[in-house]
Amino acid sequence: MKLTKIAGACLGALALALPAGAGADSDKKDHVKTYNAKGIYAGEGVVTVEKGNAAVKKAGWKGQDITFDFSQAEIRTEDNNADEQETLEDVAVGSPVRVKARLPKGDPGAGPYVAQRLDDKSGDSDDDDEDDDTGIS
Repeated sequence: MKLTKIAGACLGALALALPAGAGADSDKKDHVKTYNAKGIYAGEGVVTVEKGNAAVKKAGWKGQDITFDFSQAEIRTEDNNADEQETLEDVAVGSPVRVKARLPKGDPGAGPYVAQRLDDKSGDSDDDDEDDDTGIS
């Protein structure tokens, strides 16, 4: 009998500790998707998208000038202006870039879109990922 009371008390405490709706499905609009776009940097946060993942294609970005907010983004580029910082000012207009953004799934809404990262690919010898070490030339 004592064990039953202890188990009941533990289950009751656990039920109070869980947030309301923890087991329920969350709202579909709260889901986010990674948008990976490759294109040409046009300046002022604008990228002319040439290709991308399925999310980019579904959003209709291919062939479009898309405006991104890079204010909080990680910028991966060479320090071209020798100020000892890798910033958006180091990315030249016309440079090939890759942009990563986490946006709502399905309809990302209206831009400018907040980007997580911009990779300047102008210094790369090829357009493939730097992780590609297959040894095939």
